Amino acid sequence: MVRGHPRPRLGAGALAKSKESTLSESLGQAVEFLAAGDWKKAHEIVQKDKSTLSSWIHGIVHIVEGDLDNARGSYTRAEREFPGGGAAPAEIAAARRAVESASRKG
Repeated sequence: MVRGHPRPRLGAGALAKSKESTLSESLGQAVEFLAAGDWKKAHEIVQKDKSTLSSWIHGIVHIVEGDLDNARGSYTRAEREFPGGGAAPAEIAAARRAVESASRKG
């Protein structure tokens, strides 16, 4: 409370949008780390979230890392077909578009 004025309250919808926006920003950072070849930083971000989009990006992390068994598992959790070990550039580009689309909706 500031000088007798109650703090404005955010409804559940506003909080959910705020969380989605933060998540989109974080996943966007993860995709950019992947594009730069820094899968370790990307992994730190995506392993904190269990969304379908995050699972997909997590799978891309493991492709870039060269851990195709874990990549397959992440793709399964993301309900996506595993594209193979050579698909990282195309998958990064597609993930970038998906994150941008999600952030516009949020």
